[in-house]
Amino acid sequence: MNTLVLAIGILSLGAAGWLSFRLVAAKRSAAYPDIQILSDLVLAGSDAPPPVSIRTEPVPPEILRRLAPLAALSEEELIAFASERLMEFYPAGSAVFRGGEETDTDIFLLKGTLMIGPERGTKRKVDSDSDAARFPLNRDGRASVTAHAWTDVWVLRVPTSILRQYAERPQVRTISPPDLTRCPLPPELRGSSLFYVFCRTFHKGKLDLPAFPSVAFKLRQAMREEIDFVKATKIVQTDPALATKLIQVANSPLFLTAEPAKTCQSAIARLGLVATRNLIFSMSMKGIFNAGSPPIRKLMTEVWKTSLHMSVISSVLAAKTGQVDPDKALLGGLIVRIGAVPFLSFAEKFRSEHQNSEELEVALPIIQGPVGQYLLAKWEFSDEYLDLPLIAEQWNYSSGTDRLDLADIVQLATWHSYLGTPRMADLPPITELPAYAKLKDATLTPEQSLKVLYDAKEQIAETLRVFGQ
Repeated sequence: MNTLVLAIGILSLGAAGWLSFRLVAAKRSAAYPDIQILSDLVLAGSDAPPPVSIRTEPVPPEILRRLAPLAALSEEELIAFASERLMEFYPAGSAVFRGGEETDTDIFLLKGTLMIGPERGTKRKVDSDSDAARFPLNRDGRASVTAHAWTDVWVLRVPTSILRQYAERPQVRTISPPDLTRCPLPPELRGSSLFYVFCRTFHKGKLDLPAFPSVAFKLRQAMREEIDFVKATKIVQTDPALATKLIQVANSPLFLTAEPAKTCQSAIARLGLVATRNLIFSMSMKGIFNAGSPPIRKLMTEVWKTSLHMSVISSVLAAKTGQVDPDKALLGGLIVRIGAVPFLSFAEKFRSEHQNSEELEVALPIIQGPVGQYLLAKWEFSDEYLDLPLIAEQWNYSSGTDRLDLADIVQLATWHSYLGTPRMADLPPITELPAYAKLKDATLTPEQSLKVLYDAKEQIAETLRVFGQ
């Protein structure tokens, strides 16, 4: 008798629980009419309609940091990545994805708890703060399991091809800040508070670095996802002044063809995406060379002008020799002295009584090479650019190959940039440069060097004007 009463009680509780679950399901169905509730899915099986999210919202960049494929991205990259994505909301009880679905996207759980497992079989809980949530829930490219929202959840869908590009991109070389105080120092710097404080800050990795130019960064990130000219145009046109400048550069003597570019898109189509990316960065550089006080501003302006002049000479020499892409050479010449910017910006914030123009000018040649290399590594420049700030004026440098490369062109351009200046007296004969020995057709003999620049004088002057010297 007691057993019968107990059995009836258990059945009653079970029925009450089932009715309670159905009432909750009904309420959720009323609140979210487009969502298939978990209980209905269990009853309907594989014939249930596909999952539908209730709404989407922008992804907070900080939430992406814990996802394994994105863990190595910089803050700027995370922001750019997040700006292109929307996370999807699914209420408790709804289906997020089902077993057997072909998919070309990876699905990540950002917030909440999912029940994951075979359509009919044992399932497991996955919380958004668990290790399992750091990886795609459908890792094998095919959702072999089904996922239902145990609580309200937010998920992110990312095309598998994009994540593969992030995983396969070359690793950027890590550069450790050296201790510059161990270098041989001229007498003017041996008691310099500015120099020693800067070197200590740099060596500890605490130096404030300029940000990668915004439009150039967005364009570089987008190109990693295989964009077309239309999307590239939309990115460039977010800065109308930069878009106008790009058209001017495309029609400058460096790139001029029979049919002038009249629109931003036609300029990009003519130049190509890689050249456009390099030019956008180059044109954005002028904004990095700025500071407040007169001595700092004067030096910044001088460094910018000499960098710009060197970049155009690099492009002209690359075109003359025909062995290096001229737009790469343009960018290579421009970044040789980029290391001056963090130092001069640091000096701007340093107490004025501890600096003078002579001290700054003496320190620059020692500082700008190592700092420039470090900054380019932080900006994720490829290896062919990283060492340019260090080797541009190492006249005995040799890449170890017989072929003329970017470093050779930039070094030759640096040498040529000093012709007609006070530094000319310190230059070695051009025939002693290893880079010169690679000019097998003798296109730049000592006698021809000035003629090359003279013949390109108008081209150089016009290009400098377009770039905004």
